[in-house]
Amino acid sequence: MLFLIAKADTAISFWEILDHAPFLQEATKYLGEIQAKGAALVPKRALEVMDGEVNRILLLGQNCIVPISFQVPRKSYREFHADLFPDTFAPEPSLTASQWLAGEKSKVTKVSLMPSKIGKSLTKTNHHLGSGPKKEILNSSVVEDSVSSELNKISVSNEAETEKTDAKKPSKPQPARKPSPPIKPKPANIESKVTKSSPVLTPKYVDHVKQAFNNKETPTDSAKISPAVKRSTRTFGMRVSKFRHLNGNIFPKEFHITDLPTLTRTVPGESNGFDANEKRVAVPIGAAGNFLAILELSNSGRSAAAADMPGLLTSATVMDFCWDPFDSSRIAVACDTGDVQIWNIPDGGLQQKVEEPSICFKAHSEKTSIVKFHPCASDIIATSSSDLTIRVWDLTAQEEKFCLQGHSDQILNFAWSPDGQYIASVSKDQKVRIFDPRNSSEPIKEGPGPQGTRGARIVWVLNSTYLVVTGFSKVSERQIHLYDCNDLTNIIGQVGLDVSPATLIPHYDEDSSTLFLSGKGDSVIFAYEVATDSPYFHPLSHYKCNNPHQYISFLPKFVCNVQEVEFARAVRLTSSTIEPISFHVPRLRSEYFQDDLFPPTRKNWEPSMTSSEWLSGINKPIEILDMKPSEMTPY
Repeated sequence: MLFLIAKADTAISFWEILDHAPFLQEATKYLGEIQAKGAALVPKRALEVMDGEVNRILLLGQNCIVPISFQVPRKSYREFHADLFPDTFAPEPSLTASQWLAGEKSKVTKVSLMPSKIGKSLTKTNHHLGSGPKKEILNSSVVEDSVSSELNKISVSNEAETEKTDAKKPSKPQPARKPSPPIKPKPANIESKVTKSSPVLTPKYVDHVKQAFNNKETPTDSAKISPAVKRSTRTFGMRVSKFRHLNGNIFPKEFHITDLPTLTRTVPGESNGFDANEKRVAVPIGAAGNFLAILELSNSGRSAAAADMPGLLTSATVMDFCWDPFDSSRIAVACDTGDVQIWNIPDGGLQQKVEEPSICFKAHSEKTSIVKFHPCASDIIATSSSDLTIRVWDLTAQEEKFCLQGHSDQILNFAWSPDGQYIASVSKDQKVRIFDPRNSSEPIKEGPGPQGTRGARIVWVLNSTYLVVTGFSKVSERQIHLYDCNDLTNIIGQVGLDVSPATLIPHYDEDSSTLFLSGKGDSVIFAYEVATDSPYFHPLSHYKCNNPHQYISFLPKFVCNVQEVEFARAVRLTSSTIEPISFHVPRLRSEYFQDDLFPPTRKNWEPSMTSSEWLSGINKPIEILDMKPSEMTPY
């Protein structure tokens, strides 16, 4: 019997080896539900031979070991079937080490599997070897229960004898219980649905939530508190993550924006191609590439036609865009002319197409490929270009403040550190760099990046002490790399996912240390917990969507519904729809505040300093807030 098992497969193939052609003949295939991480055959002496069990496989799953038995059907199992169970090797060596080294030869002794012929001399660790009747190993509590049950049998024996004659009399049949009528579901409260679990946040409700956070007192000094990143425990040597079984849920269609016009196909690979905040989304529409639709999330339903859709006419091809994290009505757009445009959206959203930006300035002599706002200071942005530079700008003065150099090929991506002090970049020259823009125009750290040059992304993790870089190998395998910011010369952690042309776009939730990954055309959102212990990337439950998506954009933390144990929320763009998606952790007592899942978080929607303060060298951390609602008590 030959068993073939592939890692991560759920099927086990059984082949029979013959002494004549065709020598190998497939017998059957076992189809299970557990993905195999490994497998092992149980020794023949442990089989239940009197039940016709000829082999048993122990299948190792993600968090379980499953025994799989192979039995030969026979009319009767009263007799030992010698044709199924030839003599097997005894668990005793035939030679010592010195005898084998001296050149002696000896065959291992064979023993019969017939229960009545098992040799008494074959013992190991004081346990008799061979197949026989099952012997259960009972602990003390089980023994006590069995003794008490025997005593109960003795005490009721007299009553059983007296009731024996009555039991012989036919009893009156009892009428069957009438089935209860089905419970009619109660209609949902629309008002509570919108305020508690609806992905659509009206401007009034957003302002109310922000004000509620503003009124909270900071528990302790915000400079000394940082969001927790170690969110796991170990049980019997096994690592257990609290977010291991996260669930993803796409909201009902009543909250979707549907029937979108044709999306722009000319969005470059350096851009995420889609960005959302708590109120609205930005989507490139049309073949020309110079129209950026601005859609309100509160206006769900069928979208307008391309000719009537409100948005921004940029007069140049859109290369990249991003919302201001401190102002949900301001968006920055990078153009292929080298310009950067700043647009302000009026309250209530756009009603028509607009052509005049609030601010427009020449950022680069060549096309501007990436634009990103500062995570802590207001009115500070960074841009990159085909001229191989990263420039830092003050929007209040519309002036360039710093120019970062050192790249020898196209800049694929860059990212501000969460504290706003550093910029990390990954480029086509297969290098990862860290810059301190206020002190040096050259990189302060440099190391090898992904070997593939198709595309890459970079993000800071673990309280800005590590970098995660997504990219490709030489054979186009999508990979995730982890770097220590103090030493970029070595990759300390690496995971290969699959072979695909789409660049993995990461989003890191620092409160849970969860890394979400997905690419254009994917239907799976990968999830990993990033930790400082090997293997560094610990897989969580990946979420599979019903259809492929174009991009995923995650929303600020304050939109999450803590009462429903929601720790992340995103907006998903498909070829024709915009769909909110929520990520939860299953908990039995969700009416209590789960403080182990919701540590104090950064107040990322308000700046900690002005542009002039940051430019003068001041570093002010973002304020830290408690996520516990006032009406909830800790679990």
